Amino acid sequence: MPDVAAVRAACDALGVRILSDLGHFFFTHPRDSFGVSWEVWAGDWHVPPADSAFRPVHPDAYWRDEHPLGVTGLAGLRAAVPDLATAVAFFDRVFGASVAYRDTRPAIGAEAAGVHVGDTVVELLAPTGPGELTDFLERYGPRLRSTVFEVDDLERAERHLDAIGIPLLDGDDAKSRLLAPDHNHGLRMELRPAG
Repeated sequence: MPDVAAVRAACDALGVRILSDLGHFFFTHPRDSFGVSWEVWAGDWHVPPADSAFRPVHPDAYWRDEHPLGVTGLAGLRAAVPDLATAVAFFDRVFGASVAYRDTRPAIGAEAAGVHVGDTVVELLAPTGPGELTDFLERYGPRLRSTVFEVDDLERAERHLDAIGIPLLDGDDAKSRLLAPDHNHGLRMELRPAG
């Protein structure tokens, strides 16, 4: 488990401000990390503290086998950044993140670099010229663009979402499908097949 005090000290040394500090966990300031506020907590989402009103989340098997979406886990996070080299350097300096892959995304006018942060990949997307990503950055600035979940069966997930009136659109890569943000409170959530 991470030592929250040590991470707090590391943030201070790296010039990453703390936005909200509740002692046993804290949030970083999004302006210091490309629009993303990171939560640092030494707990376990599946086992809440005894003195907490926090309810545990369902176990993995529930999400995969019982929930109609068939979620198998977090595939990664996508963040829109103005400059890919600067963002990759930041993630290396702050997280010691290694680059897992690089790719182009012509459909949204972007280049991508996936970086490992713990057991998650954060995909950094930077514009290559005019296009959807440039429009996104102009409207919102650097920030988390979408959360990508892996699903056991994409057709099963699509049938469920269709039944409840949420259409799927093309996602930010060829394998991903986006829950239509105007049907999802403006949130960009993507699904991709596991594997």
